[in-house]
Amino acid sequence: MNQLPQFNELGEPSEQNNPVPLVIILLIASLVVWGAMYIFNVSLYIEDKVSARAVNYGTVQQEPASAPAPAPAKETPAASPSGGGEGAGGAVTANGKSVYAGKCAACHQATGKGLPGVFPPLDGSQWVTTDNIDIPLQIVLHGIKGSIMVNGTKYSGSMPAFASSLSDNEAAAVVNYIRTSWSNKASEATLADAKQARDARSSTFAGGDDINSAFGTALK
Repeated sequence: MNQLPQFNELGEPSEQNNPVPLVIILLIASLVVWGAMYIFNVSLYIEDKVSARAVNYGTVQQEPASAPAPAPAKETPAASPSGGGEGAGGAVTANGKSVYAGKCAACHQATGKGLPGVFPPLDGSQWVTTDNIDIPLQIVLHGIKGSIMVNGTKYSGSMPAFASSLSDNEAAAVVNYIRTSWSNKASEATLADAKQARDARSSTFAGGDDINSAFGTALK
């Protein structure tokens, strides 16, 4: 009689209920508490540092405000017979070249040659080198509006008056600069000359003819 083969079948797997060891639970709880305390302490540290920097920054920003303000620069007096204290004995102490660069060079150029047909030259000009020092001083201080002949060429336009922006010291210095620069070799003005030229008139010259008429000259 034949016997049927027998099969040994394994039982269905079942999930066992194994509780987490108490040691593991305590360890995890300790780590959570430690982490929370660490984050809290770090937050306090950062907050203290930020507050300290804010206080220091505020202190730095307030220092300039608490410092005494510098005294304003003393302005140069406009004019006086002795030059308003601008140099012992009324000596001309301003830098005429610097005044020329700031007030005159844009039109008359650094070379003193001017711009042909637009701005007259100062180099070799009778209006600059004339023996009457009052003429170039008054031209600088009071300006010209109209036509003027310079070295045989007629120029029409206007030159601003610098009486309000130049002191006697600066006016004398720039006139001395143009009278002794390039090919010009003329005498120099004093502070007293500049003061006299300032007080001589208050209006702008109406061209070269007006200047010649005022001084009895025939410059061109």
